[in-house]
Amino acid sequence: MKVLLICHFWSAQLTCLLNSKKRKDPSPWIQEILNLFENKNDLELIVLAPNYDTNRDIFVECNNIKYYLFKYSPTILCRLFYPLVPKFIKHDDPRKISERIANLLTGYFFPRYRIKKIINKIHPDIIHLYGTENPEYAVGVLPFLNKSKYKILVSLQGFVFLQPDKSFFLSRLNHYWRVKYEKYINERISYLTVSPNGSLYFKYYSNVPKTFELTPVTKDPKINASLIDKEYDIVFYAKVTKDKGIEELIEAVIYLKNQFGRKISVLVIGFCESNYLAVLKDILIKAGIDHQFCFTGFILDHREVYRLASKAKIMVLPTHNDGFNNTIREAMLMRIPVITTALDTITFVNNNNKCALLYNVGDFIGIGNGIIEILDDNSLNQRLTDNAFALMDRMFSIEAIYSRIIEIYKLVYHEMNSNS
Repeated sequence: MKVLLICHFWSAQLTCLLNSKKRKDPSPWIQEILNLFENKNDLELIVLAPNYDTNRDIFVECNNIKYYLFKYSPTILCRLFYPLVPKFIKHDDPRKISERIANLLTGYFFPRYRIKKIINKIHPDIIHLYGTENPEYAVGVLPFLNKSKYKILVSLQGFVFLQPDKSFFLSRLNHYWRVKYEKYINERISYLTVSPNGSLYFKYYSNVPKTFELTPVTKDPKINASLIDKEYDIVFYAKVTKDKGIEELIEAVIYLKNQFGRKISVLVIGFCESNYLAVLKDILIKAGIDHQFCFTGFILDHREVYRLASKAKIMVLPTHNDGFNNTIREAMLMRIPVITTALDTITFVNNNNKCALLYNVGDFIGIGNGIIEILDDNSLNQRLTDNAFALMDRMFSIEAIYSRIIEIYKLVYHEMNSNS
């Protein structure tokens, strides 16, 4: 069985293999999935991903996995925009921005064409698309959605249409294309994998694909944060955006200061656009709590992220539309008590035992009260961390997840053959 995995991926391992400069890994959890398949022979796995490093077609094989890193943006247009980007956009990689502008202005025609050509060359039995929200690679399945030539399996990562539109022209255009293609793909797929309770998230579409529950792979930080000396009350680690709930966290800290005189220290780890960071800092200064927040920016080394996060007493992520994401799972594995949002894809963690404090989207008062509750009640802190760690240990074993993935591939493959 030949499986083509289409995803958003760049690993430190490939960086070394290709003698390339080190880049930010856009989806480090994808590497955890690929680790399951290394040096295994249950199937032929081929990974297809945009080449963010050089924007060239490259093929490499490593640990029994084949990687096609494809040229994802038209060179001529990129060269046209490259001199203009630094004049209008502040970014540490103007070349990459020019590549994305070229795709935005052409409706992602180029990667769609490139991926179609590669897929027809590979002839996979199954196409497994990780996430429909990023057109830089998701558009590759568009030519095959209404045809029976290849079976397409989708794993959800989130929904762009639930995120707020942006004010900047290019951001609005990006949001338009992402929502358009996300909707088109999600309304036509036949097979879907979801995390526990994740099928409820697909309620936004009339399409009813065959659904397989698949527990997400989680990187184990190998840290017991309960043994680490604390420097912060709260850690927030994720991309720092409105839809991740950073503003609700700030409002909660303001609420605790004004209502109870509590000065809560917060460590914020993650990339934040400079304009948005300026907005957040202005809010903090006006509220008189800027000295209570420490922004690290993006940290490439995940071991350093875990080391810093373990110095906080509580992990707070008031996300608006996530699944049961990496940040929550990693915090639970590190034995950091979690406060997050009562979304359909997260509430299952409290089905049997209380593993986290959950509040409705936007409920900064509830979040604030939850922070005080955990800080002031050691028994609650202990109960949450013990229950959460036990849940992770039971549900997220690597062996069980690998077996489940193989099982899903076989089910799709046999159904495909029986219908042919």
